[in-house]
Amino acid sequence: MLKTQQEKKGSENIVTPGPKGSEVTTTTYTVDPKTGKVTENVGKPVVTPAGKTIVKVGTKRKSGY
Repeated sequence: MLKTQQEKKGSENIVTPGPKGSEVTTTTYTVDPKTGKVTENVGKPVVTPAGKTIVKVGTKRKSGY
């Protein structure tokens, strides 16, 4: 969060949206050459967390106080 006196107090602007997270799971298959049976091998998911979003929040007070 970035604070700025250029914007009215409480106003918010997204300056830099963070990248979205993702989850990827790789599945491979093994075939038994004798029986022709297919075996599924599911790998562990690889999780990439979402990035941070930078938000600019105004702190400028109203004039006339």
